[in-house]
Amino acid sequence: MRKKPWPKAWSSYNRTPKEIEEIVCLYGLKYKREWPQRLKRRLEEKCQIKLDATTVYRILKRNNVRYHREYEKPKKVYKLYSLQIPGEELQVDVWFPFGYHRKFVIYSAIDDCTRMTYSKAYEHANIENSKDFVEELIRRFPYDIQRIRTDQWREFSKSITEFLQGRHVEHVKNEPYHPEHNGKIERYHLTEKEWEVNFRPYLISTEEANYMLSQRLSYYNTQRKHTWMWMNGKTPREKYQANKYKKRT
Repeated sequence: MRKKPWPKAWSSYNRTPKEIEEIVCLYGLKYKREWPQRLKRRLEEKCQIKLDATTVYRILKRNNVRYHREYEKPKKVYKLYSLQIPGEELQVDVWFPFGYHRKFVIYSAIDDCTRMTYSKAYEHANIENSKDFVEELIRRFPYDIQRIRTDQWREFSKSITEFLQGRHVEHVKNEPYHPEHNGKIERYHLTEKEWEVNFRPYLISTEEANYMLSQRLSYYNTQRKHTWMWMNGKTPREKYQANKYKKRT
């Protein structure tokens, strides 16, 4: 409905008092990243003010604190980090180069410290293939793996956690809908797409895909230099050799 051309000459009978509105506006300015639901609980705990989350939203909008035309929601700043011990944590994820309509999946892993990677193609994403991929990681990486980080997908269920515990590897799962916790492996997936890995023939076999992956991994681990996040222009193999870390026998 169109707005009326004249201002309201009356005030609502249940409008929040001006003093409480000022407190809500102060909290809205102080905690810019908190949604009205969080502000509502904070007001109850700190000021014993009980308001509905919708009322908090309307107060902030009415007083031009938030949600007006010029309002820009503050972006969340993520803390970047890089571990300093090879094998301390590996980020593992899966991606589907042809989408979900063809059950062809690539398992990928990257070391948080050295950026050493390994990938393998399978026909399905299931628990058996996840176990096989973990065995490949333990066998192929030149140092001990202490922890593996995955998302909440069903191929990384409780049975995988127990499987890793039997090999003295800790299993850490991300919070749901937080892919930034696996940021390095997600960025590696983008690198694979830039390499046109997903533009293979649609009916390619897993043997051909693994052969192509082995060539790209050889280049990535031994020749591709990294300059971001304390890599200092080294390749993953050079970063590993600089640490002089030996694998247990």
